[in-house]
Amino acid sequence: MLDVRVALLTGGSRGIRRATAIALAQAGCDVIVNYLKEKASAEAVIQAVEKLGRRGRAIQADVSVEIDVAPLVAESEAVFGKIDVLINNAGINPSKPLDQLTLVDWTMVLNRNLTSAFLVSQAVLPAMRKSRWGRMVMMSSIAAQAAGVIGPHYAASKAGMIGLAHSYANLPAKEGITAKLRRASPNLYRYDPGEHREPAITSACQPFRRRRRDRTSGSASRSEWLYDGPDDFYQ
Repeated sequence: MLDVRVALLTGGSRGIRRATAIALAQAGCDVIVNYLKEKASAEAVIQAVEKLGRRGRAIQADVSVEIDVAPLVAESEAVFGKIDVLINNAGINPSKPLDQLTLVDWTMVLNRNLTSAFLVSQAVLPAMRKSRWGRMVMMSSIAAQAAGVIGPHYAASKAGMIGLAHSYANLPAKEGITAKLRRASPNLYRYDPGEHREPAITSACQPFRRRRRDRTSGSASRSEWLYDGPDDFYQ
């Protein structure tokens, strides 16, 4: 029997976010759902988590604002004792004609979709380092590489998540912490809570196996930690 992992899901009250929370509970995680405004929806997700026999808690915070992130993480760790898994899923996708986009629109989307992931990742990192175990999932979008129809502000924010995922997968890897990148398009796919069992997300509740590959470039040899498939999450 695996130790119970605790997952923090940002922006997790509806749609793919709700489905992800339920999938994590089905995989054996206790689940913390962060929400901004929709308290009733978040609490409904927690009820669904608890029906699956897992503990849950809904916590309000604007994760794009640094002073909100610290209390979110502190309350989560106080109630559950730890945060093992972080799903950076908070975000917005406001669509506007290209010639009407402003710096305000750009800044708002980058803050909500990208800065939020950086802030929460940095906040949970110290405790993960102390326990020498941690998993992060950065939720990107096919718009990061295919532009999509929403606009450059959204595409850029999701492209930034790719960079975050690479950094958090590599830099703290030797401390037992790594990251995954998931690309999704809610406009193209239907997410049903009973069917959404994304292996790379749900397997974050389990121990992982590290694989090392040696590369030689000229006379220099270096090792790289690879996290290129769901198998890297299990023992």
